[in-house]
Amino acid sequence: MIRRVLLLRHALPGRRTLSTTTTTTLPVVPFELEENSEIQILKRVQETPHPILANPTVVAEAVKKPSIQATDDQLTTWLTGPCGFRTEVAAEYLRVLRQDGFDSPASIAMLSVDELERRRVRTGHARQLLARVDDLLVADADASSPSSTGTRLFDYETIVANLTVRDAIEAVEEAFGKLAKGQVDVPLPMHIGIDETDDYGPGDCHIKGGYVSGSPTWTVKLACVSFYKNLDRGLPPGSGVFVVMDAKTGATLGIFQENRYLTDLRTGAAGALGVKYCARPEDSSVGFVGCGAIARNMARATFAVKPDFEGIAYAPDDSAHAFAKDMEAELSVPFHVVPTAHELCRRSDVIFTQTPGSDPVLELRWLRPHATIIASGSDQPTKQEIPVDVLVHSKYIADLKKQTSRVGELRSAIAAGAMSEASVHAELGEIINGDKLGREADELVVLDLTGTGAQDAAIGQVAWDKLSKL
Repeated sequence: MIRRVLLLRHALPGRRTLSTTTTTTLPVVPFELEENSEIQILKRVQETPHPILANPTVVAEAVKKPSIQATDDQLTTWLTGPCGFRTEVAAEYLRVLRQDGFDSPASIAMLSVDELERRRVRTGHARQLLARVDDLLVADADASSPSSTGTRLFDYETIVANLTVRDAIEAVEEAFGKLAKGQVDVPLPMHIGIDETDDYGPGDCHIKGGYVSGSPTWTVKLACVSFYKNLDRGLPPGSGVFVVMDAKTGATLGIFQENRYLTDLRTGAAGALGVKYCARPEDSSVGFVGCGAIARNMARATFAVKPDFEGIAYAPDDSAHAFAKDMEAELSVPFHVVPTAHELCRRSDVIFTQTPGSDPVLELRWLRPHATIIASGSDQPTKQEIPVDVLVHSKYIADLKKQTSRVGELRSAIAAGAMSEASVHAELGEIINGDKLGREADELVVLDLTGTGAQDAAIGQVAWDKLSKL
Protein backbone atom coordinates (compact mmCIF):
# COMPACT_ATOMS: atom_id res chain seq x y z
CA MET A 1 0.00 0.00 0.00
CA ILE A 2 2.88 2.40 0.68
CA ARG A 3 4.07 2.02 -2.88
CA ARG A 4 0.63 2.89 -4.16
CA VAL A 5 0.54 6.09 -2.13
CA LEU A 6 3.91 7.06 -3.55
CA LEU A 7 2.66 6.26 -7.03
CA LEU A 8 -0.41 8.41 -6.50
CA ARG A 9 1.70 11.40 -5.55
CA HIS A 10 4.25 10.91 -8.29
CA ALA A 11 1.66 10.38 -11.01
CA LEU A 12 -0.11 13.72 -10.75
CA PRO A 13 1.35 16.07 -13.39
CA GLY A 14 3.20 19.01 -11.90
CA ARG A 15 2.73 17.92 -8.30
CA ARG A 16 5.63 18.74 -5.97
CA THR A 17 6.25 17.95 -2.34
CA LEU A 18 6.85 21.07 -0.25
CA SER A 19 8.60 21.12 3.09
CA THR A 20 6.66 22.72 5.91
CA THR A 21 9.85 24.18 7.33
CA THR A 22 11.30 25.85 4.24
CA THR A 23 10.19 27.43 1.00
CA THR A 24 12.37 25.09 -1.06
CA THR A 25 10.42 22.85 -3.47
CA LEU A 26 11.82 19.46 -4.41
CA PRO A 27 10.79 17.89 -7.75
CA VAL A 28 9.70 14.27 -7.71
CA VAL A 29 10.50 11.62 -10.28
CA PRO A 30 7.54 10.05 -12.14
CA PHE A 31 6.97 6.33 -11.79
CA GLU A 32 4.89 3.96 -13.90
CA LEU A 33 1.42 3.40 -12.47
CA GLU A 34 0.32 0.10 -11.04
CA GLU A 35 -2.68 -1.33 -12.84
CA ASN A 36 -4.99 -1.19 -9.80
CA SER A 37 -3.67 1.87 -8.01
CA GLU A 38 -5.99 4.44 -6.43
CA ILE A 39 -5.43 6.88 -9.24
CA GLN A 40 -6.83 4.38 -11.75
CA ILE A 41 -9.83 3.91 -9.50
CA LEU A 42 -10.38 7.67 -9.32
CA LYS A 43 -10.20 7.96 -13.09
CA ARG A 44 -12.98 5.39 -13.37
CA VAL A 45 -15.19 7.76 -11.37
CA GLN A 46 -15.45 9.95 -14.44
CA GLU A 47 -15.71 7.04 -16.84
CA THR A 48 -18.52 5.33 -14.93
CA PRO A 49 -21.58 7.66 -14.73
CA HIS A 50 -24.15 7.45 -12.00
CA PRO A 51 -27.60 6.35 -13.31
CA ILE A 52 -29.00 9.84 -12.78
CA LEU A 53 -26.38 11.10 -15.25
CA ALA A 54 -26.94 8.50 -17.98
CA ASN A 55 -29.02 10.90 -20.09
CA PRO A 56 -26.83 13.65 -21.68
CA THR A 57 -29.68 16.14 -21.23
CA VAL A 58 -29.81 15.39 -17.53
CA VAL A 59 -26.04 15.80 -17.36
CA ALA A 60 -26.28 19.24 -18.95
CA GLU A 61 -29.05 20.26 -16.58
CA ALA A 62 -27.12 18.92 -13.61
CA VAL A 63 -24.10 21.02 -14.50
CA LYS A 64 -26.26 24.11 -14.93
CA LYS A 65 -28.31 23.45 -11.82
CA PRO A 66 -26.21 21.97 -9.01
CA SER A 67 -29.37 21.65 -6.92
CA ILE A 68 -30.10 18.32 -8.66
CA GLN A 69 -29.19 15.89 -5.90
CA ALA A 70 -28.43 12.23 -5.43
CA THR A 71 -28.59 10.64 -2.02
CA ASP A 72 -25.47 9.55 -0.18
CA ASP A 73 -26.61 5.94 -0.50
CA GLN A 74 -26.94 6.29 -4.29
CA LEU A 75 -23.50 7.84 -4.65
CA THR A 76 -21.92 5.33 -2.25
CA THR A 77 -23.38 2.48 -4.29
CA TRP A 78 -21.94 4.04 -7.42
CA LEU A 79 -18.48 4.52 -5.88
CA THR A 80 -18.26 1.07 -4.30
CA GLY A 81 -19.70 -0.73 -7.34
CA PRO A 82 -18.36 0.17 -10.78
CA CYS A 83 -15.83 2.66 -9.40
CA GLY A 84 -14.18 0.18 -7.04
CA PHE A 85 -13.91 2.18 -3.77
CA ARG A 86 -14.05 0.36 -0.46
CA THR A 87 -17.12 1.42 1.57
CA GLU A 88 -15.30 3.42 4.25
CA VAL A 89 -13.16 5.20 1.65
CA ALA A 90 -16.19 6.03 -0.48
CA ALA A 91 -18.05 7.49 2.49
CA GLU A 92 -15.11 9.69 3.48
CA TYR A 93 -14.55 10.75 -0.12
CA LEU A 94 -18.17 11.89 -0.37
CA ARG A 95 -17.95 13.72 2.94
CA VAL A 96 -14.89 15.65 1.80
CA LEU A 97 -16.47 16.54 -1.54
CA ARG A 98 -19.75 17.69 -0.04
CA GLN A 99 -17.97 19.86 2.54
CA ASP A 100 -16.18 21.59 -0.30
CA GLY A 101 -19.39 22.37 -2.16
CA PHE A 102 -19.39 19.57 -4.73
CA ASP A 103 -22.81 18.34 -3.70
CA SER A 104 -24.49 17.45 -7.00
CA PRO A 105 -23.95 14.06 -8.65
CA ALA A 106 -22.77 15.82 -11.79
CA SER A 107 -20.10 17.86 -10.06
CA ILE A 108 -18.85 14.86 -8.10
CA ALA A 109 -18.88 12.49 -11.05
CA MET A 110 -16.87 14.84 -13.21
CA LEU A 111 -14.16 15.45 -10.61
CA SER A 112 -11.63 12.98 -11.97
CA VAL A 113 -8.05 13.29 -10.81
CA ASP A 114 -7.07 14.98 -14.07
CA GLU A 115 -9.85 17.52 -13.62
CA LEU A 116 -8.85 18.13 -10.04
CA GLU A 117 -5.29 18.77 -11.20
CA ARG A 118 -6.48 21.29 -13.79
CA ARG A 119 -8.58 22.99 -11.14
CA ARG A 120 -5.61 22.96 -8.76
CA VAL A 121 -3.64 25.10 -11.16
CA ARG A 122 -6.45 27.65 -11.36
CA THR A 123 -7.89 27.77 -7.85
CA GLY A 124 -6.58 27.41 -4.34
CA HIS A 125 -9.92 25.89 -3.28
CA ALA A 126 -9.55 22.86 -5.51
CA ARG A 127 -5.90 22.58 -4.50
CA GLN A 128 -7.03 22.13 -0.92
CA LEU A 129 -9.59 19.56 -2.03
CA LEU A 130 -6.98 17.59 -3.93
CA ALA A 131 -4.68 17.65 -0.91
CA ARG A 132 -7.49 16.37 1.29
CA VAL A 133 -8.25 13.51 -1.09
CA ASP A 134 -4.52 12.71 -1.13
CA ASP A 135 -4.51 12.72 2.67
CA LEU A 136 -7.47 10.35 2.66
CA LEU A 137 -5.58 7.86 0.52
CA VAL A 138 -2.44 8.28 2.61
CA ALA A 139 -4.47 7.54 5.73
CA ASP A 140 -5.89 4.47 4.00
CA ALA A 141 -2.28 3.26 3.59
CA ASP A 142 0.25 2.74 6.35
CA ALA A 143 0.08 6.25 7.80
CA SER A 144 2.77 5.44 10.33
CA SER A 145 5.43 5.35 7.64
CA PRO A 146 7.18 8.71 7.08
CA SER A 147 7.59 7.76 3.40
CA SER A 148 4.16 9.15 2.66
CA THR A 149 5.21 12.73 3.41
CA GLY A 150 7.85 13.00 0.67
CA THR A 151 11.35 14.41 1.04
CA ARG A 152 11.65 17.34 3.44
CA LEU A 153 14.42 19.90 3.59
CA PHE A 154 15.47 21.30 6.97
CA ASP A 155 17.62 24.41 7.09
CA TYR A 156 20.36 25.18 9.58
CA GLU A 157 18.31 27.63 11.64
CA THR A 158 15.51 25.09 12.16
CA ILE A 159 17.96 22.39 13.22
CA VAL A 160 19.83 24.58 15.71
CA ALA A 161 16.61 25.93 17.21
CA ASN A 162 15.19 22.48 17.93
CA LEU A 163 18.06 20.11 18.80
CA THR A 164 20.58 20.12 21.64
CA VAL A 165 23.30 17.74 22.74
CA ARG A 166 20.99 16.40 25.45
CA ASP A 167 18.73 15.10 22.70
CA ALA A 168 21.63 13.06 21.32
CA ILE A 169 23.21 11.42 24.38
CA GLU A 170 20.75 8.58 24.99
CA ALA A 171 20.47 7.70 21.30
CA VAL A 172 24.25 7.71 20.80
CA GLU A 173 24.72 5.57 23.92
CA GLU A 174 22.30 2.98 22.56
CA ALA A 175 23.99 3.08 19.15
CA PHE A 176 27.43 2.41 20.66
CA GLY A 177 26.00 -0.51 22.62
CA LYS A 178 24.53 -2.05 19.48
CA LEU A 179 27.72 -1.32 17.54
CA ALA A 180 29.69 -3.47 20.00
CA LYS A 181 27.16 -6.28 19.55
CA GLY A 182 27.50 -6.22 15.77
CA GLN A 183 24.00 -4.77 15.35
CA VAL A 184 25.05 -1.70 13.37
CA ASP A 185 26.08 -1.75 9.72
CA VAL A 186 28.90 0.81 9.55
CA PRO A 187 31.24 1.02 6.55
CA LEU A 188 34.65 2.60 6.92
CA PRO A 189 34.59 6.35 6.22
CA MET A 190 35.26 7.69 2.75
CA HIS A 191 37.62 10.62 2.46
CA ILE A 192 37.80 13.02 -0.48
CA GLY A 193 40.67 15.49 -0.52
CA ILE A 194 40.41 18.74 -2.47
CA ASP A 195 43.90 19.80 -3.52
CA GLU A 196 44.76 23.46 -3.22
CA THR A 197 45.01 25.49 -6.43
CA ASP A 198 44.61 29.18 -7.16
CA ASP A 199 40.86 28.68 -7.59
CA TYR A 200 39.94 25.69 -5.41
CA GLY A 201 40.67 24.01 -2.09
CA PRO A 202 42.25 23.11 0.13
CA GLY A 203 39.58 21.07 1.84
CA ASP A 204 38.41 17.64 2.88
CA CYS A 205 35.11 15.81 2.74
CA HIS A 206 34.34 12.92 5.07
CA ILE A 207 31.46 10.63 4.15
CA LYS A 208 30.07 8.43 6.90
CA GLY A 209 26.85 6.62 7.55
CA GLY A 210 25.23 3.61 9.07
CA TYR A 211 22.14 1.69 10.04
CA VAL A 212 21.29 0.73 13.62
CA SER A 213 19.38 -2.55 13.63
CA GLY A 214 15.69 -2.05 14.36
CA SER A 215 15.73 1.67 13.57
CA PRO A 216 13.12 3.04 11.12
CA THR A 217 15.76 5.17 9.36
CA TRP A 218 19.36 5.06 8.19
CA THR A 219 21.72 7.96 7.52
CA VAL A 220 24.49 9.12 5.20
CA LYS A 221 26.50 12.23 6.10
CA LEU A 222 28.82 14.49 4.13
CA ALA A 223 31.04 16.61 6.38
CA CYS A 224 33.26 19.19 4.67
CA VAL A 225 36.15 20.50 6.74
CA SER A 226 39.36 22.51 6.47
CA PHE A 227 38.22 24.84 3.68
CA TYR A 228 40.29 27.55 5.32
CA LYS A 229 40.15 29.97 2.39
CA ASN A 230 36.48 30.39 3.27
CA LEU A 231 37.55 32.59 6.17
CA ASP A 232 38.78 35.16 3.65
CA ARG A 233 35.39 34.93 1.94
CA GLY A 234 33.46 35.52 5.13
CA LEU A 235 32.34 31.87 5.22
CA PRO A 236 32.91 29.11 7.79
CA PRO A 237 35.63 26.56 6.97
CA GLY A 238 33.25 23.65 7.44
CA SER A 239 29.82 22.60 6.22
CA GLY A 240 27.77 19.45 6.12
CA VAL A 241 24.61 17.64 5.06
CA PHE A 242 22.78 14.71 6.65
CA VAL A 243 20.53 12.58 4.43
CA VAL A 244 18.04 10.42 6.35
CA MET A 245 16.39 7.50 4.54
CA ASP A 246 13.43 5.24 5.25
CA ALA A 247 14.64 1.78 6.32
CA LYS A 248 11.42 0.26 4.98
CA THR A 249 11.41 1.66 1.44
CA GLY A 250 14.83 3.25 0.93
CA ALA A 251 13.14 6.56 0.13
CA THR A 252 14.85 9.80 1.15
CA LEU A 253 12.88 11.27 4.06
CA GLY A 254 14.85 14.35 5.01
CA ILE A 255 17.83 16.43 3.97
CA PHE A 256 19.35 18.32 6.89
CA GLN A 257 21.52 21.33 5.97
CA GLU A 258 23.27 21.11 9.32
CA ASN A 259 26.66 22.69 8.54
CA ARG A 260 28.31 20.22 10.93
CA TYR A 261 25.96 21.07 13.81
CA LEU A 262 24.59 17.50 14.00
CA THR A 263 28.14 16.15 13.75
CA ASP A 264 29.15 18.34 16.69
CA LEU A 265 26.11 17.15 18.68
CA ARG A 266 26.85 13.47 18.19
CA THR A 267 30.55 14.05 18.92
CA GLY A 268 29.60 15.89 22.10
CA ALA A 269 27.29 13.02 23.06
CA ALA A 270 30.20 10.58 22.72
CA GLY A 271 32.27 12.88 24.92
CA ALA A 272 29.57 12.78 27.59
CA LEU A 273 29.70 8.99 27.50
CA GLY A 274 33.46 9.19 27.95
CA VAL A 275 32.96 11.20 31.14
CA LYS A 276 30.21 8.85 32.31
CA TYR A 277 32.09 5.59 31.76
CA CYS A 278 35.81 6.50 31.88
CA ALA A 279 36.25 9.28 34.45
CA ARG A 280 36.21 8.93 38.22
CA PRO A 281 32.99 9.99 39.97
CA GLU A 282 34.92 12.50 42.09
CA ASP A 283 36.65 14.18 39.13
CA SER A 284 35.68 17.84 38.99
CA SER A 285 38.11 19.77 36.79
CA VAL A 286 37.60 19.44 33.04
CA GLY A 287 40.06 20.89 30.53
CA PHE A 288 39.44 21.83 26.91
CA VAL A 289 42.39 21.97 24.51
CA GLY A 290 41.02 23.73 21.45
CA CYS A 291 37.99 25.96 21.97
CA GLY A 292 35.93 25.80 18.79
CA ALA A 293 32.43 24.46 18.08
CA ILE A 294 33.24 20.89 19.13
CA ALA A 295 34.60 22.08 22.49
CA ARG A 296 31.36 23.95 23.15
CA ASN A 297 29.32 20.81 22.65
CA MET A 298 31.77 18.80 24.74
CA ALA A 299 31.23 21.32 27.55
CA ARG A 300 27.44 21.14 27.19
CA ALA A 301 27.58 17.34 27.08
CA THR A 302 29.78 17.20 30.17
CA PHE A 303 27.30 19.41 32.00
CA ALA A 304 24.52 16.95 31.11
CA VAL A 305 26.27 14.11 32.97
CA LYS A 306 28.37 16.07 35.52
CA PRO A 307 26.73 19.44 36.24
CA ASP A 308 29.14 20.46 39.02
CA PHE A 309 32.44 20.58 37.11
CA GLU A 310 34.96 23.41 36.77
CA GLY A 311 36.12 24.25 33.24
CA ILE A 312 39.68 25.08 32.18
CA ALA A 313 40.33 26.37 28.66
CA TYR A 314 43.40 26.63 26.46
CA ALA A 315 43.70 27.32 22.74
CA PRO A 316 46.72 28.22 20.61
CA ASP A 317 44.67 31.04 19.08
CA ASP A 318 42.57 33.70 20.84
CA SER A 319 39.37 31.63 21.06
CA ALA A 320 39.75 30.47 24.67
CA HIS A 321 38.53 33.70 26.30
CA ALA A 322 35.31 33.88 24.26
CA PHE A 323 34.73 30.15 24.83
CA ALA A 324 35.17 30.44 28.59
CA LYS A 325 32.99 33.53 28.85
CA ASP A 326 30.17 32.01 26.78
CA MET A 327 30.21 28.62 28.51
CA GLU A 328 30.29 30.12 31.98
CA ALA A 329 27.26 32.26 31.14
CA GLU A 330 25.38 29.39 29.50
CA LEU A 331 26.11 26.62 32.01
CA SER A 332 26.55 28.67 35.21
CA VAL A 333 29.76 26.85 36.10
CA PRO A 334 33.19 28.50 36.48
CA PHE A 335 35.59 28.53 33.52
CA HIS A 336 39.22 29.63 33.64
CA VAL A 337 41.61 30.39 30.80
CA VAL A 338 45.21 29.20 31.15
CA PRO A 339 48.20 30.31 29.04
CA THR A 340 49.61 26.87 28.18
CA ALA A 341 48.54 23.28 27.59
CA HIS A 342 51.01 22.30 30.31
CA GLU A 343 49.09 24.36 32.87
CA LEU A 344 45.79 22.90 31.69
CA CYS A 345 47.02 19.30 32.03
CA ARG A 346 48.45 20.00 35.48
CA ARG A 347 45.05 21.21 36.72
CA SER A 348 42.63 18.86 34.89
CA ASP A 349 41.13 15.50 35.84
CA VAL A 350 39.44 15.14 32.45
CA ILE A 351 40.95 16.57 29.27
CA PHE A 352 39.10 17.03 25.99
CA THR A 353 41.31 17.56 22.93
CA GLN A 354 39.70 18.72 19.70
CA THR A 355 42.36 20.22 17.47
CA PRO A 356 42.87 19.55 13.73
CA GLY A 357 46.67 19.49 13.62
CA SER A 358 49.33 16.82 13.14
CA ASP A 359 51.45 17.66 16.21
CA PRO A 360 50.67 16.33 19.72
CA VAL A 361 49.15 18.89 22.06
CA LEU A 362 50.28 17.46 25.41
CA GLU A 363 53.01 15.38 27.06
CA LEU A 364 52.93 12.38 29.36
CA ARG A 365 54.89 14.14 32.12
CA TRP A 366 52.28 16.90 32.33
CA LEU A 367 49.36 14.59 33.15
CA ARG A 368 47.79 13.69 36.46
CA PRO A 369 48.13 9.91 37.12
CA HIS A 370 44.36 9.45 37.05
CA ALA A 371 43.67 11.68 34.03
CA THR A 372 41.03 10.82 31.46
CA ILE A 373 41.83 12.05 27.96
CA ILE A 374 38.98 12.21 25.46
CA ALA A 375 40.54 12.87 22.06
CA SER A 376 38.38 13.75 19.05
CA GLY A 377 40.72 15.66 16.75
CA SER A 378 42.24 12.80 14.76
CA ASP A 379 39.87 11.59 12.06
CA GLN A 380 42.23 11.05 9.13
CA PRO A 381 45.75 9.63 8.68
CA THR A 382 47.48 13.02 8.70
CA LYS A 383 46.29 14.06 12.17
CA GLN A 384 47.59 13.35 15.67
CA GLU A 385 46.88 14.95 19.06
CA ILE A 386 48.17 12.40 21.59
CA PRO A 387 51.84 11.32 21.82
CA VAL A 388 52.57 7.63 21.35
CA ASP A 389 54.05 7.26 24.85
CA VAL A 390 50.78 8.52 26.37
CA LEU A 391 48.86 5.86 24.45
CA VAL A 392 51.30 3.13 25.47
CA HIS A 393 51.03 4.01 29.18
CA SER A 394 47.23 4.33 29.15
CA LYS A 395 44.22 2.09 29.19
CA TYR A 396 43.35 2.75 25.56
CA ILE A 397 39.67 2.67 24.55
CA ALA A 398 38.45 3.10 20.97
CA ASP A 399 35.09 4.17 19.63
CA LEU A 400 35.61 1.68 16.77
CA LYS A 401 38.86 -0.29 16.69
CA LYS A 402 38.95 -0.92 12.95
CA GLN A 403 38.62 2.84 12.45
CA THR A 404 41.00 4.20 15.10
CA SER A 405 43.73 1.92 13.74
CA ARG A 406 43.42 3.64 10.37
CA VAL A 407 42.60 7.28 11.09
CA GLY A 408 42.68 7.73 14.87
CA GLU A 409 45.37 8.13 17.51
CA LEU A 410 46.04 4.38 17.45
CA ARG A 411 47.30 4.71 13.88
CA SER A 412 50.34 6.69 15.05
CA ALA A 413 51.20 4.10 17.69
CA ILE A 414 50.89 1.26 15.19
CA ALA A 415 53.06 3.14 12.70
CA ALA A 416 55.70 3.55 15.42
CA GLY A 417 55.59 -0.17 16.19
CA ALA A 418 54.51 0.54 19.75
CA MET A 419 50.95 -0.86 19.66
CA SER A 420 48.59 -2.98 17.57
CA GLU A 421 44.84 -3.51 17.46
CA ALA A 422 45.38 -6.15 20.14
CA SER A 423 46.53 -3.34 22.45
CA VAL A 424 43.01 -1.90 22.55
CA HIS A 425 41.50 -2.53 25.98
CA ALA A 426 37.91 -2.18 24.75
CA GLU A 427 35.56 -0.39 22.45
CA LEU A 428 33.30 2.15 24.12
CA GLY A 429 30.20 0.07 23.38
CA GLU A 430 31.67 -2.94 25.20
CA ILE A 431 32.02 -0.82 28.33
CA ILE A 432 28.49 0.56 27.92
CA ASN A 433 27.15 -3.00 27.62
CA GLY A 434 29.09 -4.11 30.72
CA ASP A 435 31.13 -6.65 28.77
CA LYS A 436 34.40 -4.93 29.72
CA LEU A 437 35.41 -2.63 32.56
CA GLY A 438 36.04 1.02 32.02
CA ARG A 439 38.10 2.88 34.59
CA GLU A 440 39.59 0.90 37.46
CA ALA A 441 41.04 3.03 40.27
CA ASP A 442 43.68 5.66 39.55
CA GLU A 443 44.91 4.92 36.04
CA LEU A 444 45.50 6.92 32.89
CA VAL A 445 42.66 6.41 30.38
CA VAL A 446 42.54 7.54 26.75
CA LEU A 447 39.28 7.42 24.79
CA ASP A 448 39.88 7.83 21.05
CA LEU A 449 36.83 9.27 19.26
CA THR A 450 37.18 9.18 15.48
CA GLY A 451 33.43 9.50 14.91
CA THR A 452 31.39 6.54 13.72
CA GLY A 453 28.53 6.07 11.32
CA ALA A 454 26.60 4.60 14.25
CA GLN A 455 26.58 8.05 15.86
CA ASP A 456 25.47 9.64 12.60
CA ALA A 457 22.65 7.12 12.25
CA ALA A 458 21.59 7.79 15.84
CA ILE A 459 21.53 11.59 15.57
CA GLY A 460 19.89 11.31 12.15
CA GLN A 461 17.04 9.34 13.72
CA VAL A 462 16.75 11.85 16.57
CA ALA A 463 16.69 14.76 14.12
CA TRP A 464 14.01 13.12 11.97
CA ASP A 465 11.86 12.12 14.96
CA LYS A 466 11.87 15.64 16.37
CA LEU A 467 11.89 17.88 13.30
CA SER A 468 9.48 15.90 11.13
CA LYS A 469 6.74 16.77 13.62
CA LEU A 470 7.19 20.51 13.04
